[in-house]
Amino acid sequence: MLRFFNKRIHNRKGFTLIELIVVVAIIGILALIAIPRFGLLQKRASWDADMASINTIEKAAVIYATDKNDFSAITVGTLQAAGVATIDNPISWSTAAMKAKTAAEISALAITFSAEGKANVSTLTTILGARP
Repeated sequence: MLRFFNKRIHNRKGFTLIELIVVVAIIGILALIAIPRFGLLQKRASWDADMASINTIEKAAVIYATDKNDFSAITVGTLQAAGVATIDNPISWSTAAMKAKTAAEISALAITFSAEGKANVSTLTTILGARP
């Protein structure tokens, strides 16, 4: 009978307090690594979204200029007035740098064309800045 109780005491199932503390510490370390990376990923996603919008504006400018057969400098406002692009809402921008611009400031930005007919949207990419 004594062997039965002795066996039962040594065959405990479950985790000790030390094991639980080690697991919680490992999870904490992983969280410390992952959370800052997640913030950086969000910034990069916002930047990529704004760059995609700028590329869309560039394509709209080329379509507009080709349609009008006029490759002189135009503004973003010209594209909006023609109905080629609707981009005057600063709320639709993702990054803080682009949201800081008002609709009038964005509309006034000039788009120039190279001799080959490629649009130059450097005024927009300068505001956006480098990729985080």
